[in-house]
Amino acid sequence: MILFNKDTEKEIVVIAEIGVNHMGSLSWILNMLPQIKDSGADAVKFQLFTPDLYASRSDPQRHSQVSNLALSKNDFLVR
Repeated sequence: MILFNKDTEKEIVVIAEIGVNHMGSLSWILNMLPQIKDSGADAVKFQLFTPDLYASRSDPQRHSQVSNLALSKNDFLVR
């Protein structure tokens, strides 16, 4: 199969993963993308989540903490 212009039967496809290590900062991600590309990654996978599914609003401190790590759908729209 050809994936990212590579024949997966002969070449390894490298996918970088960005979890919450961005700490909710889109600017951090935008600064990292060139470095990820330069490292040889063929693609980037983002872990996305909905804060309301991980922390109850009945615990405002925890909900706020989790929400600060989340990226919005708008963060991924092409500008």
